[in-house]
Amino acid sequence: MCIVGDIPCSLFQTGTPEDVKRYFKKLIDVVRKDGGFIMSTRSPVDDVRTENLKMADFTKEYGVYR
Repeated sequence: MCIVGDIPCSLFQTGTPEDVKRYFKKLIDVVRKDGGFIMSTRSPVDDVRTENLKMADFTKEYGVYR
C-alpha cells in the first residue's frame, strides 16, 4: 500500500519557499520509514507561487530511500 499526498495547495499559494521546505521535511520524516510514500498535493495546483513549486526539488534531495 502507498500513501499519497497531503500537501495543501494553500501552502504553495501563500507560504514561503522555507515554509514549503519545512512542511516537506516534516512529512517525509514521518512517512518514509518503510517506503511507499508518494509526494503529491491534495488537489490541482492553481495560482501558486512559482518559487514554491520549485521546492519540490527538495523531495528529490531529501526524500530518497536509502
